[in-house]
Order: sequence, then C-alpha cells, then structure tokens
Amino acid sequence: MMSHVQSSYSEVSQLRFIDTGASGKRRLQSFLTCVAQLIKNPRCDVAHVNVASSGSSLRKILLTELIKLRRVPYVIHLHGGGYQRFYAKLPRPLKWVVRRFFRDAAFVIVLGRVWEEFVVSDLGVKSSAVCVLPNAVPGPASLNPGERQNRVLFAGKLVPSKGIRELLRAAELVSEDISWSLDLAGDCPDSEIVAAIENSSAPVQWHGWVDQRRLGELMSEAAVFALPSHAEGLPLSLLDAMAHGAMPVVTPVGSIPEVITHKRNGIIVEVNNPEVLAAAIEEAFRGKSASDSIRSNARRSWKTTYSIETYRRSLDEIYCSAIDRRYK
Repeated sequence: MMSHVQSSYSEVSQLRFIDTGASGKRRLQSFLTCVAQLIKNPRCDVAHVNVASSGSSLRKILLTELIKLRRVPYVIHLHGGGYQRFYAKLPRPLKWVVRRFFRDAAFVIVLGRVWEEFVVSDLGVKSSAVCVLPNAVPGPASLNPGERQNRVLFAGKLVPSKGIRELLRAAELVSEDISWSLDLAGDCPDSEIVAAIENSSAPVQWHGWVDQRRLGELMSEAAVFALPSHAEGLPLSLLDAMAHGAMPVVTPVGSIPEVITHKRNGIIVEVNNPEVLAAAIEEAFRGKSASDSIRSNARRSWKTTYSIETYRRSLDEIYCSAIDRRYK
C-alpha cells in the first residue's frame, strides 16, 4: 500500500518513507536505523505510523515515544486482519500500553467500520479521532474490450487463512462440463498445500510469486478473482482485481462487505464452504450477462472510491487536520 502512496503525486504534502521492518536477524538493525534517522532528521510536521499486530505494534510504540518527545503529532494507520485477536491475548499491562499508544495519536486511520468500532470500543479512541479510509491501488486507464477467458485467479500467500484449501477443494467440485482453469499467484510455505496443488484433479496452474506487472496481466485475463479468506483487513489484491475488471468472489470478513455488495459488484460466499464456492464459480461462467455486469460495476467502484488519486487527497486532509490539532 505504501509503495503505491509513495508513487502518487500531491501538491500539499511531501512524504519520506522509513522502513522499520525486516526479516530474521536484520529486524533489529532495521529498527535501530529507523531510530537513528528519526533523531538526525529535521523535524517533520506529522508522522504516519503503519501498525499491524505482534512485533509491529511493539516497535511502533517505542518509536512513537521518541516522536512525542519531539512534539510531533502522529497518525496511526491500522492494518492487518488479526489485530483484534492479537489485542485480546495481551496481558492487562500491555493492553494499557496499546490503548495509550492509540489514544495519544492525533488520528487513527482504519480500513472500515468494523475496525472503527474496535478502536473506539476496545481501545478507547474518541470517535472524532477515527478516520475510515479504505485501501486503494493504481489501475489501468482502460481495459481490453476483448472477451475474458474462463479463468479464476487467486493472488496472495497460499496459506490456510486465505482459504486456499477450500478453493482447491471447490476447484475439484466444479462441473466437468465447464472448460475453465484456476491460476494461483503467490508463495506457498506449506508443504501440504503444495502437495494438494500437485495432486489436484482440477485444472490448476501455480505461478509462484509474480511481480506487479505479471500480476496485472493475470488479473486482466481472469474472469473471476477468488479470495475465500477466513480473516482480512481490506486486501489490496481484491482492489487490484476490481481495477482490472475481474469479478470478485470473496468472503464477508474484515472490511470486504463494505466494498463488495453481493451480486452488484461481486459475489459473497460463506467462509470455509467449498460447495458454495464451487457453485459461485459455476454461476460466473454460466451466467455471462450477469457476470459482465458485475465486472463492470466492480471496475466502476474502484474508479470512484478506491483509486490511488482519491486516496492521496484523503491522506493530505488527515495530515493537515493533525497539524491543525497540534497548534490548537
């Protein structure tokens, strides 16, 4: 998400990105480098702090203590579908630390109403300090008017929480009289899932990790984008698919129901239900006229609400309001 924001244009704000995360042994080094940069750099007007669960929260809490010492307002941007579970499992003293971290922010940006309710009711943030700002992505200026292929695309890490097992099972349940294929784009750390892909009787092709250019090609070719997740914030892959004109088939988790209206700009299916998922895929290919209408509506939804240009303007408004609060 932040890479998209970094490439966007604004006449109001200039952004400087500092990476605080890394993998393995580099994580501490990355964090200390970030601390050094915050100390050495000239004072900024506002800090934008991206927060997910686990180590991300703990690192950002430490960083914002330094930011507060410099009397710089900060905005928390809450990501990740598992934050409620993370917070619920914390011991009481750490819950108090997390609540203070959120309450001291000038604003808290959340992906949807479900997260707004959480930060207000559980974390004690004033409703006036919460901004609902869905994710956004860039997209093609226009779409190829050619007919879509009978292909279903899954894009993301191939792990159980993304519903990949149900999708593989659903693929085997799709009627044999339909000519179609399933494309999987993403890393797979689970050997059992790899084996399920290799042994599947369905027409499955696993592409592994793909770059943004190739992902755009796959989305432009696909008739259906399937993401039967168990938990989400607001997945960028869904917005990418809408921008490229693929029909979303998704589960009602996280902020997805705030983006997708069933049978208007997507299809919503039950979590962990391969039979219903298979039926939705079949319906997408048998009812071409209805599917084309849903795809057009999905593209229109992206253009009016989830484009990166609209997103950057909203961010600038939040930054300016945070600075105004600082001087009141």
